[in-house]
Amino acid sequence: LIQQARALGLQGKHEKAIAQLKQALAIDPENHHAHYYLGVTYTSLGKHALAIQEFRMVLEQAPNSYTTLDNIGGIYLVQKRFQLAKTMFEQSKRIEPSENPLSHYNLGLLYTYYGQRDKAQQEYDFLRAHFPSYASLLEEAMKKGKAVFDDVALANTDHPLPSQSEP
Repeated sequence: LIQQARALGLQGKHEKAIAQLKQALAIDPENHHAHYYLGVTYTSLGKHALAIQEFRMVLEQAPNSYTTLDNIGGIYLVQKRFQLAKTMFEQSKRIEPSENPLSHYNLGLLYTYYGQRDKAQQEYDFLRAHFPSYASLLEEAMKKGKAVFDDVALANTDHPLPSQSEP
């Protein structure tokens, strides 16, 4: 059911995906994968409060799910709640610093926004060494300076940048 729901979500059939994910949760209410994809689907629909609720349920069962923290942080970025977003990305980065480009990328964006060029440069250098496709995106964003969030979709995990994995 979960894989079918995931495929439906990727096809833009969000309501059908939600129905299947809820069916999976009726069978197994503790299934953190179903909660995760329900959160992703709600995020795609702009239902951020419901998405965060689902992502919090994932974290109860899988507290080291850095992708879940990245998704919550992405919602906070869209809402321009930058300090909360920064907290989520920092937590995510502590869990998997070397396998998690999204938190480095988004922290680089936030440091750029706050004028902390040295910290933004550290994130850029890490990405350049380990995830070149993210580094080029961050480099472009850093050039914008404080205007980086004029196009907040750059940092939105609803539309993941190269290779966003599951919890």
